[in-house]
Amino acid sequence: MLRTLSFDYSTDHTLVVCLVIWQRGAAMNGVDNGQNAKLALSGLSECDLNQYVGKDIKEICDTDYVDPRVNHCAHFVSHVIGLKVGLICGSMKYETRGQGASLRVNEIYNSCSSVGDWSSRPESVKHCFIFATLASNVSSRGVMGEHPKKHIGIFLGGNVWHYSNGGDKVVTDSPQSFLNKFKGVYGQTTETYYGVL
Repeated sequence: MLRTLSFDYSTDHTLVVCLVIWQRGAAMNGVDNGQNAKLALSGLSECDLNQYVGKDIKEICDTDYVDPRVNHCAHFVSHVIGLKVGLICGSMKYETRGQGASLRVNEIYNSCSSVGDWSSRPESVKHCFIFATLASNVSSRGVMGEHPKKHIGIFLGGNVWHYSNGGDKVVTDSPQSFLNKFKGVYGQTTETYYGVL
């Protein structure tokens, strides 16, 4: 779980200390993982996420699933919150089977308790996933398909943190910039969606 503490040490200055406390217990062992990941996502701060900006997946994944030829957007967000839904990175090698975090965007989307078009995101939802995919890749029942043109980030405080597969590092964008970026990559029928665990 990630926590941020702020200490006011004078009337003129504020020292912000980011403490990262990663509890590998139930969340990393897959026990009640959905609930633990939900708590981790809702407990994130911008300070927590900013520690990842500029980092390569090699600095994030502890199972060594770091091939730069594969997409790591879902992999990144899943390591941040300890999410283990569907295929996980440790299962890609015999030595690390059962360890690690989720790899597939659609498996994360389809495991969310609440999803919808980004424009219909309730005002009360301040921490959530943001997804970009072709409109045709999300069914009328709200299920995301397996089309390869899909991406995920974490939305918080008006910004999106996500893994740039082209740049092999974590970056930030506004939601509109995120959409524009993926319209440029995937095509003009790309839409954004929200997801809450």
